[in-house]
Formats: sequence, C-alpha cells, structure tokens
Amino acid sequence: MDALDKGGLLKALAGAVFLLLLLGSRGDSIVFTSRSAEADVLGFLQSMGGQTAYQAPVRINGADATLTVVGLDDPDAVRASQIRAALLPEAIGEGDALSIITRPDRVTRLLVFRPGDGGKTLVVLIEQTPAAFRQSREGASRRQAFPLSLYPGSTVGLQAENKDTGVSFATLNAVAAPEQVSAYYASGLRSAGWLPMFPGVDSGADLYLRENALCFVIVTAKTGKTGESHITLLHKSLKNLKP
Repeated sequence: MDALDKGGLLKALAGAVFLLLLLGSRGDSIVFTSRSAEADVLGFLQSMGGQTAYQAPVRINGADATLTVVGLDDPDAVRASQIRAALLPEAIGEGDALSIITRPDRVTRLLVFRPGDGGKTLVVLIEQTPAAFRQSREGASRRQAFPLSLYPGSTVGLQAENKDTGVSFATLNAVAAPEQVSAYYASGLRSAGWLPMFPGVDSGADLYLRENALCFVIVTAKTGKTGESHITLLHKSLKNLKP
C-alpha cells in the first residue's frame, strides 16, 4: 500500500501493519467450497471479513513475490477452522510452518495462526508465479541476512524482504517451548534498545519500536508437537527508504 511504501510515518505504519492485531473486522462468515477458496485465496478471506493490513512486493531468494497480511476478528476461532477446512487439507507443508497451494497461474504459501489470546486470526499469503516459485526453491540454501536475531538452533521456513520499503519477514521452527522462545526475544530485544510499542495492551504479539525501526514477534506452539514452536518475525525499517 502507498502509505507503507513511502515509509517514515509511524501512525500510518502502525495503522496498516498492526491493524490485524489491534482492530479487526466483523460480519457473518461465508463458507466456500475448497475449490472456490483455492481459486481466489485473498477473495475468500475477504468474504469472511478479513482485512488486508499490509501488501507489498518482496524478494524470496532472488525471486519476485507478493506478501499480504490479512487479519480477521475471530474470538471463537470459527473463521480459523473454516480457513483450514477450505484451504489446507490438500496443501503440502513447507518447513512445517507454511502450506502451499498450487494453481496453474500462481503458487500461494499460506500461514494461518492465532497469536496469544487476542481473539484474532492472522493469515500471511506469499504468492508467486510458478516460475518464480521454482527459482526461489532453487535458491533456498542461500540464507539472507535478517535484521533480527534468529532463535538459536531454529530452522528457517521462509525469508522474504522488500529493500525499497524496508520490510523483512521470516518464519522459523524451533525445538523449544513457546514460553522459552518468547522470553529469549523479550530479553534480547529490550537489551538491544527495543521498547514495547503499545505498553499495557495485550495484542497477542510482542510489538517493539526503536528509533528507526519497528518489529513484531509472534510465537505459537506447533500443533501436536509438545515443546516445539513456530516463530514469525516481521521487521520494518523507517529510514533510507525510497519514496
């Protein structure tokens, strides 16, 4: 979105990137068949009341992609169940963190999770053409530098970045309890000068601000895996960005 691409305005950035965590949309959900949902994943999410909080082009291992973050008001996890039922049964797991939906014209990586007790469902979509998807897979061994610490011993499910807008995104898997991972980031980020962006607000994620950047860290337990975690990191630079 243009407000994000131009960068530098904390209010505009917070209103877009963190809309999915702090606000939320309401309305009756619409249940689609799996085939209809897979044909238009973003449209399916919007029909359920999803709001696009952020969308921008990114690069994954040198290949073009589009990153979209959608938030849904979902206090009873009904929409999360509908999304998983419609989209995930036939998907192939990648790094045990992302699912992949393949269609003739594009490939969609899909991450669905519910951070903390915030009553929200978050969906991250990363879409590529089949050719770009193959290119990013071939370059997967080339780990990119990331502006936040990657949890020790974790494995990277996906890294993406947009250098023009200063956005970096990563998903990780760790053999550690969510509480242990959260404590590691809370201590490390504060020691590095990061401060809570919304003190006293339980948003279901750890949101931090530093002089020229902001970030969020979301840690969730892996389904059926005691003592293992999914980690989602997003970092946004607020300086040296193209207009």
